[in-house]
Amino acid sequence: HISSVNERVMIDSRPVSMKKLFKAASFIRRIAAQKKISLTYFEFMTAAAMRVFSAEKVDYAVVEAGLGGRYDATNLEYKKKILTVITSIAQDHTELLGKSTEKILGEKAAAAGKETIAAGAMPKPLKKKLKIMAKGSVVFADDKYRIKSVEWRGKKLSVSLDSGCGKARVFETRMREFTQSENIRTAVTALDAIGIDYDKKVFEKAVLKGRFSDHKGIILSAAHNPAAFAGLAKTLNSIYGKKRKEMIFAVLKGK
Repeated sequence: HISSVNERVMIDSRPVSMKKLFKAASFIRRIAAQKKISLTYFEFMTAAAMRVFSAEKVDYAVVEAGLGGRYDATNLEYKKKILTVITSIAQDHTELLGKSTEKILGEKAAAAGKETIAAGAMPKPLKKKLKIMAKGSVVFADDKYRIKSVEWRGKKLSVSLDSGCGKARVFETRMREFTQSENIRTAVTALDAIGIDYDKKVFEKAVLKGRFSDHKGIILSAAHNPAAFAGLAKTLNSIYGKKRKEMIFAVLKGK
């Protein structure tokens, strides 16, 4: 999170109240003490989030893995799991997931069950590997849609997706980082895969702090691996050209 811990648990695009999160966290803490279970910070927050979602009776829960998939705290026995989304494959957490993209993909795919997998663009060898590993159907974003154009319009990113069937679909987002074009394509593919109706305006409303967010001229980006940095550099150069840029960079030990 950037400002407050409740940013980690959101319902209808809004952080849950600290009161509700504290109530859920207190419950998890009590159960962990009774069972004499030691939880990491992420395991504790994942359990608290699940408690909140259960109490609020959400229709759908979108749960983001923190590290890979196979051994991640989010890899639980869900009562009804309808979709797994693999957004991208890049070198990250290599000390745990492996140094090759093939091994990283294997760790992520291992979290999927018999539900549909919607995957972002990836090379053909990785697509073949994922199809072999998958227990259910697999749909790839770059097979479904071609990114026809990406344009910066003021403070918005406009992405045109072409399915090859009729007029291209245009989506806009306030998250202007170039990599959002790939994320939008994957998200649209995922929603199509499970047949959920949606308004394109949800993409325009979606905002995540730290995703190339502009704070009075100071850009905040959570880019933390080579692929993300390449996208960040492309965005900066496309928007600001040759203007002088100064960077403050912080990273965890081991990155």
